Amino acid sequence: MDLLEPVNHVLDFMLRHPRWIGAAALLLAFGGEILPILWGSLAGSATILGGSDPQLLFVLVPAATIGSAIGDAAIFLFARRHRDHLYRMWPIRDHPQIIGKVQLLFDRWGPFTFVAGRFSWPLRTAVPLVAAITNLSWPRFLFANCLSALVFSALMMWPTAYGWRWLVEHF
Repeated sequence: MDLLEPVNHVLDFMLRHPRWIGAAALLLAFGGEILPILWGSLAGSATILGGSDPQLLFVLVPAATIGSAIGDAAIFLFARRHRDHLYRMWPIRDHPQIIGKVQLLFDRWGPFTFVAGRFSWPLRTAVPLVAAITNLSWPRFLFANCLSALVFSALMMWPTAYGWRWLVEHF
């Protein structure tokens, strides 16, 4: 399987069904909280689509922000409900030190831990899990989650789309 095949499928769908671009971005961002290849497909599609029509970024970035925030909220709520069983589940079972390391990040950086966690795949799922395990309040989680989703979506899509556009125009 070609590494770009998932990106090509997503891009093909978005080009054939432009009304569904926002929904596709939301679903990819939601799923990308667990499977990073989905975020890769979204970022690749946003690069090409946003480079050809920058107006699409005004749909893609908010949709990806909402999808990411909902994905992490789902992980947080799952972890809060199953807190007692998480120590027997992957990744906590295989890497129990994650809890202590992420807790140190929370203590030192507060809500910015969520922003850093979005850019690091090993921390990506661990941050909302540990937030639930350590009883982070829902309002604090929601603030940090939404802020980090917006920062991550914007930083992943805007520069790559405009960079792609610049490359196409100049080469």
